[in-house]
Amino acid sequence: MKNNIILIVGQNKSNGLFVNSIKLYLSRNDITDIILVTWEDTNIQFVEKLDSIKKVLVSNKKFRLSIEYQKYLYDIGLEYINNNYKADDIYILKTRMDVFVSNHQLDYIFSQSYKINSHQFQMKTLFPYKIWIAWSHITKPFYIDDALFYSHISVMRNLSPYVGNLFEDEEQQGHSHIRWFLLLAREYNLYKEPNSYNHYEKMNSTFVLNETTKDILIKYRQCIKDHFIIKTLKDGITFRRYNKLKFYRKPSNKIQDIIKKKAISNLKIVYNDEDFFSVNL
Repeated sequence: MKNNIILIVGQNKSNGLFVNSIKLYLSRNDITDIILVTWEDTNIQFVEKLDSIKKVLVSNKKFRLSIEYQKYLYDIGLEYINNNYKADDIYILKTRMDVFVSNHQLDYIFSQSYKINSHQFQMKTLFPYKIWIAWSHITKPFYIDDALFYSHISVMRNLSPYVGNLFEDEEQQGHSHIRWFLLLAREYNLYKEPNSYNHYEKMNSTFVLNETTKDILIKYRQCIKDHFIIKTLKDGITFRRYNKLKFYRKPSNKIQDIIKKKAISNLKIVYNDEDFFSVNL
């Protein structure tokens, strides 16, 4: 049986969503523990006296980018889990205080099969389990919803952004959205030269479809097929004001139609695997 751990990180930007989430998590019998990692000055009044919620309060820090705050707390949460849970069958749903995941969406997430057949890979992978995600971008590799995702602990450890010296060199860290999945991108040799990550940052908008960019997209699609489950159910997720399913839509299944429009009018985001793979390269 899976040990499902809910790891909540970040600020309390919507107390209503936070309260409703905690109530739902506590009502289920398939969640092993709920761990909240947040800043010392965050409003946690609703859970302050609940012993069933593990609380890790962190001194405030200053970072240059907003994504660094999330990743800093995520690392602390993983360290807490590593130090306090010894079972092998641990799965983690990383989420935030301002996200509500519905009961039927949780049913879907927890019921999927995540173990990957390792024999399909030519080399040993650091990601032997699939990752559930809410949505993904079609043409910008690894522009994936990082507000919440779910997988086995062995995979979640490798999503930690500060593994080794990956981000010491400003020129080689890649565009901001690939940082959670940089190790996975390297397994697929997505970009042949490490310092070329930033060259393709604009693939979320208009870009030239040539031999190089098509090769990147083919590898990205294979990686999504091998390692991800994309699925947001109707009314399954509420994320502050971004709570409408498919608030951006691709114009067609033709890649030329998708790339010719600017990101501001067409973010090319899909909410399920079928929609992702319906695009013809």
